[in-house]
Amino acid sequence: AVVVVGCKSDTLHLSGRSRDDRVHMGKTLEGVVDDIPMANAGGHARMGGGQLSVKHMAGLGPGEGVDRTDLRERIFDAMVGNV
Repeated sequence: AVVVVGCKSDTLHLSGRSRDDRVHMGKTLEGVVDDIPMANAGGHARMGGGQLSVKHMAGLGPGEGVDRTDLRERIFDAMVGNV
């Protein structure tokens, strides 16, 4: 499974693909951003995507924000089933 992250127009985009049926990519990405305000994700078993507001990541929106290191850890934790 793989997840790529890119930034465009003040939005961080997540895109994931998986050939491993043990990793439902839509549910995995949804779990990554589930408790982050101004973020959403979802998709299918083998393809998923999501978006986060860069302003929120900087703590300018509701909540305390999330930095890229925390986001990366969330993604890896979710991919091994720890979400």
